[in-house]
Amino acid sequence: MRKKVPKIRTVDIARRANIHVNTVRFYERIGLISEVPRDANNYRIFSEQHLYQVLVLRYLFLDEWPGKTVRKASYGIIEAMKQWDIQTALQQCSDYLKIIQKEIDKTTKAVAIIKDWPSSVSHNKKKTVLDFRQAAKILGTTRETIRNWERNRLIFIPRKGSNNSRYFTKKELDRLRVIYMLRQSRISIAAIFQALRLLDQGKRQEAVDSLELPDIESVISTGDHVLEALCHTRSKATELSAFLQTIPI
Repeated sequence: MRKKVPKIRTVDIARRANIHVNTVRFYERIGLISEVPRDANNYRIFSEQHLYQVLVLRYLFLDEWPGKTVRKASYGIIEAMKQWDIQTALQQCSDYLKIIQKEIDKTTKAVAIIKDWPSSVSHNKKKTVLDFRQAAKILGTTRETIRNWERNRLIFIPRKGSNNSRYFTKKELDRLRVIYMLRQSRISIAAIFQALRLLDQGKRQEAVDSLELPDIESVISTGDHVLEALCHTRSKATELSAFLQTIPI
């Protein structure tokens, strides 16, 4: 006689993942785990695969916001887990770690630029010229995003030639790095505009106050906070990679 496999209930998933049952239902409702069948009484019937999918989500959805770029990169892992393709999930996790590291590097540079703001924006010894495509690629964003920042007067992009084409030097790229980092911190365009305007005038304290953050070094502190969140995300992603290798295929 075949041994009856015990049903895995919503509460069982929640306990194993150390989350509320409503969080499990939320994951199901928005499609972060594969479809959960129901029994004759309309109770959810979870499988071991669902449990692993939820556990993976706990490595990805942390208390700290890692930024849009990192969050978007996590979707490949989620989709691979929904298809129960562990090898693809491992590869996606490897790519995810690389993207996190790139974000850490970009934020580190942005914080350094802010700390040296007067000289970094005033003295541009390097005359390397980049076009729109190159600048967007280095920054890890889109040309339309940069155009939007220009339209909102966060940056002035010089032009040259008969075609009046925009170009970027180190000065513009440095400013873009700071804007990118602040936007990843979910700071509004209006607040960034005001902060940059004050920073340009050498009014650091006023720039801090304009961001409505408490610390005297808040502009720098914002970057440090992003770095802390990214480093924590990297640590959890490393743990996730090891966890994925323990999942029976």
